[in-house]
This record gives sequence, C-alpha cells and structure tokens, in this order.
Amino acid sequence: MKVGEIYKKAKKPVFSIEMSPPLNGGSQDPIFNTIEAYKEFKPAWCSITCGALGRPRGGTISLCGRIKRESDIETVAHFISMGRSKQDVENLLMDMQYEEIQNVLALRGDPPAGDTKFRPHPKGHRYACELVKQIQDTNQGKYLAEKEGEYREGLPADFCISVAGHPEGHPECTDKKKGLSHLKIKVEEGVDYITTQLFFNPEHYLNFVENARKIGIQIPFVPGVMPIVNLAQLNFIINQNLGIEIPKDFMNKLQKYHDKGDKASAQKYGTEYITKMCQTLLDEGAPGIHLYTMNSPTRGRGIIESLYKEYFADLARPELTYGEFIQVELQLGTLMSEANEMRDTIGKIESGELQEKLEKIDEEYNQIKTRLEVTVDMRKKKEIAEIEETIRKVQSGEMQKRLEEIEQEHNQIETRLEQAVDQTPTEITHSEFLEVELQLGTLLYEADELRVTIKKVQSGEMQKRLELIDQKYKKIMKRQEEAIEMHKNKEAEEIRETIGKAQSGEMQRRLEKIEQEHKQIEARLEQAIERLSKVK
Repeated sequence: MKVGEIYKKAKKPVFSIEMSPPLNGGSQDPIFNTIEAYKEFKPAWCSITCGALGRPRGGTISLCGRIKRESDIETVAHFISMGRSKQDVENLLMDMQYEEIQNVLALRGDPPAGDTKFRPHPKGHRYACELVKQIQDTNQGKYLAEKEGEYREGLPADFCISVAGHPEGHPECTDKKKGLSHLKIKVEEGVDYITTQLFFNPEHYLNFVENARKIGIQIPFVPGVMPIVNLAQLNFIINQNLGIEIPKDFMNKLQKYHDKGDKASAQKYGTEYITKMCQTLLDEGAPGIHLYTMNSPTRGRGIIESLYKEYFADLARPELTYGEFIQVELQLGTLMSEANEMRDTIGKIESGELQEKLEKIDEEYNQIKTRLEVTVDMRKKKEIAEIEETIRKVQSGEMQKRLEEIEQEHNQIETRLEQAVDQTPTEITHSEFLEVELQLGTLLYEADELRVTIKKVQSGEMQKRLELIDQKYKKIMKRQEEAIEMHKNKEAEEIRETIGKAQSGEMQRRLEKIEQEHKQIEARLEQAIERLSKVK
C-alpha cells in the first residue's frame, strides 16, 4: 500500500518507525528485534535508510522487501541519487518494483565521510527534484533510451514519493525562505508527503508547516522524532553539524545527570522531554510520529508507550503485553532460583554442614599438599636419574662409541652417494637418493647432539645442574604451597562470610525480601492475565 494513501485514509495519527541497514557484513538481527519490539504498537510503515551521514550501506531494497513479506508492515526505501547515473537510478527502481516496494524517499544524499562538498555523478542528478522527476517519469511509463536524452515507452510504475523537509533549514541553505521554495519545486514534480529532519523544539516544526502552507504546499508533513536518553546521544547529533538548535534547558539537564553518573534519571528525563514534544505536535495537528529507532528495541519505546493509548490505539492496551508478560515470568523464575539457593545455604548452616566443612579445610588442603610433595619428588628423582644416566654414558665411553659408529655410517653413506652419482644409469632412483640424504642429515643431527652432551659432561655443566636440582625443586614446592594456602584461605573466608551473613540475619532478610517481591510479581501477573482476557 502507498504511504500517501495511509495518511489520506487515517482517522487517527499514524505511527511509523525508521531503521538502518547494518554495516556491510553485520547482522540483521537488531533490525528484526526492533520490529518485533514495536509490533504491538502497530506501526503503519517503516523506512530503511541508505547512506546516512555520508556512509553508504548495502541492503536497503532487500531489507524493505523482506520486512514487507515477513512482518506485514509497509516499507519505504530511502533512495539517494548521489554517486549514481540516471541509468543506475532506473535500474534500482526496477529492483524495487520487482520486490513490490511502492514507497520511495527521494534524497540527493550527503557527501562521503570526510568530504564537505557534494559532487554529482557526471550522468546523474544534481538536485533531489530531478530524482523526483525521474521517478515520476517511470510512473508514466517513460524510460531511458540507449541514446542519451531520448526515452522509450514501457509499463508504468506505481511509486509513492516522499522527500525530506528541514524545519530549521538545510545545512547548505541557511535562507529558510529559499529552502521552502526549493521544497515546493520538489513537491510540484509529484511528491505525496514530506518527512522532516529531526528537531528538539516543536515550534520549529509548527512554523515550518505554517510557512509551507502559505506558499501552497498542502501535502502531509510527517515529523521525524529522535529519542534521546543520554548526553552522548545528543553530542553525537551536535557533532554532525546538521544545523539543529539544542534547547539549553534540555542540554543542561542531560549534562547534570551525566556529571552525576545518573543514567536512570537521564533516561527518564530524555524520554519525558521528547514525549511532551510529540504531544504538542499531535495536539497541533501533526499527521503522526515517525520515530528514528536507531535499530534499538528500547531507546524510543518509552515515548510510544506514553503516547499510544491516547493518540494511536483503537483499544486500551493491557497493563502487560505478551512480551512483557514473558519477561516478568522470567524475573519471577530468577527470584525463585535465588530463594532456593539461600534456603539451601541456610539449611547447610543450621545443620552444621558448613561449619564442619570449615573445620575440615586444613585436613583437605594438607592432603592436597602431601600429593603435591609426592608429585614434585617424583619429577625431581626422574630428572636426577636422567642426568646421572647421561653422565654415566659419557664416562663409560658408551656415548663416544655411538659417536664413532655414526661417523662410520656417515662415511659409508657418503661413499654410496658418490658412487651412485658417477654410475650411469644410477643404481638408486631419485627418491631413494633423497631418502639417503635425509638419513645422512638425521645421523649428522644425532652426532651434533652427542658432541654437545659430551662437552656438557666434560665441562662439569651437567654435574652443576645435578647439584642445583635440590634448590630448583624447593622453589617449585614453595610456589605451589603458597598457591594452595591462598586457595585454602579464600575458601575458608567465603564459608565464614556466608555463616556470618546467616548469623547476622542478613540472609534471612534477603530471603524475606525475595518472597515479598515474588508475591508482588505474582499479583501483577494475575492482574495482567485478567486484563488480557478482557481485551481479547
């Protein structure tokens, strides 16, 4: 359905939302989680951005198609002409038509990040009004021909077109009067409704619409609303240099909460401020609210929750939605689990089980220490035995004898290799030749190791290592004992702390508080079930 028709037929204000494609390679989950979170408020349509703040992201058209198919919500595709030829534009319009997307927000587009000047495609559009005209051409069955400047006839498209409006003026055009005349040119090319840039003072929107009406722009102006719940979000907008006025009271209060580290109060104040602004807009005749969700299921939820019943809903909402109902049940389960753990701990204390465990900790860790001593002693004896065996082999001449055998084998292999090279045809194949060379390398490696070992024994290095072993394993044992003592003390302290909490009544008080919360949640669930059944 065309969004323009939605506004024509609407008997109440229209609620809509905006989301952005993920960075290329990112997950789509935040988008569909956001849609799921707002479904209960029945958004009439949602828009998907393209190239916000000069950072193009792929997937706008595909996401619009998927949302429309899977969520049964009408979609609007942001469509930028920047960086595209007229043929590129026409091709993308065909992609939209094949996806059955009827609604387009026609935009010139921002310069790429880091570039302050807009540069049109050499075969593209310089202004958004030219893009609007091309879309309307397709609606009349007028398509680009192969020869530039000529057209051919085809099947008419059926796009609903919207454009952006700037209540405080476009950053590139500070003259608001001139900006409105540019907007009128776009509208006259065939625009169905206007979606505004964000603002924080409702008077800017109301004055903008009033001045637009005076010059003959009579189509709906949909206010774009940005939820703000902390100072960082406001600073981000300020840093984009969008030419938006930030009311001083709004800024100062968020700064105060930020300085105090009071996130909860900042969120409450920000939500209340934007909600009040929306109430003013709707009371003054705005056709709806278009919420910039920033792909967050929660950031703007408090705003629509406050507005929904009075301005958008056909029936009063139950106290709890189904999703909230499940969340409260989960909270109840968590409390019950905590209560069961506390009862179990109190039972162990009352039965003396924890005290008994505390008394046995010394015994338990002494056993661990004994096992450790045996293990370290075994490692020590093994290392001593290996060194003594090496010294014995050197002193008995066994290692020297093996070295002589290796040298003899070495000479035999080298002789064989020399003979094989001189003979034609050779007695051994190439692969056998390589295998013999590998064998020769292995022998050389073994010989080198033997020479190093003999040298270490003869220089007294091995004997010195043998003498230092006691010292080495004493250090190892000391470190292990310190670690065991630390773990023992930590476990004993945790048990003493638990017993202390129980004896002081702290644990019992927490248990009583949990049981009280439990009863309150159960009562709330019962009330919600009753209201849900009445609504159905």
